[in-house]
Amino acid sequence: MAGSSAGLTRSPNGRHQLAVGRIYWLLDDAAPPGVEVLPAPYDWWISEIECYEPDVVVFHQANFDPGGPLRATPLLVVEVSSRSTRLHDLNAKLAAYAANGCPHYWVVDPDEPSVVAFRLAGADYEEVARTAGDAHFEVSEPFSVGFSPAQLVACSSPPADPRGPGPATPEHTGARRRRIPEWHRAWWRASPASGAAVAFTSRAITSPPVSSATSSISRRPSLSRR
Repeated sequence: MAGSSAGLTRSPNGRHQLAVGRIYWLLDDAAPPGVEVLPAPYDWWISEIECYEPDVVVFHQANFDPGGPLRATPLLVVEVSSRSTRLHDLNAKLAAYAANGCPHYWVVDPDEPSVVAFRLAGADYEEVARTAGDAHFEVSEPFSVGFSPAQLVACSSPPADPRGPGPATPEHTGARRRRIPEWHRAWWRASPASGAAVAFTSRAITSPPVSSATSSISRRPSLSRR
């Protein structure tokens, strides 16, 4: 409704979005073949009546459904907390993700900044790493990755490499990050829901020219964010 705030949900702040984007970037860059990383909005459906939308979710590529949500248990879920969600992320979500067998769970606090990593041990999570500020955070599961929490939220131009200083190793050349997998490209080309062809690159998102005969594109109604 124009001019009304009824039914609207306030978007996360810039610091939260910086952390989400950089966590996604560094996990996608470090992930081995066969593992996919996606940022929100992307639902993990636990059952037909219960689902969660982590800020970042890591899962086996074989479980990806181009036309639907994730229904298999992910390898890792990441929640970037805000003042209004921090207790929920460290209590209700921690219990829910453990109960549903997710082996790894991270909680990022962009205000401190800090990262806490949990690993499933039996029916409950155990804390395996906790790092704040400029200290180095590093884990080996579900795959090896390391960074400084402060670098996740520091504004710079260009953004500082979250992996820290040092020579690039073969597994961290960024080649995977700069390449959209062929199965992604094929899906975007063939998707009947796309409405128009869109070309994605690592530096820009561009659309091909639209002729006057096809300039009117019907848009689907927006879906509410979970």
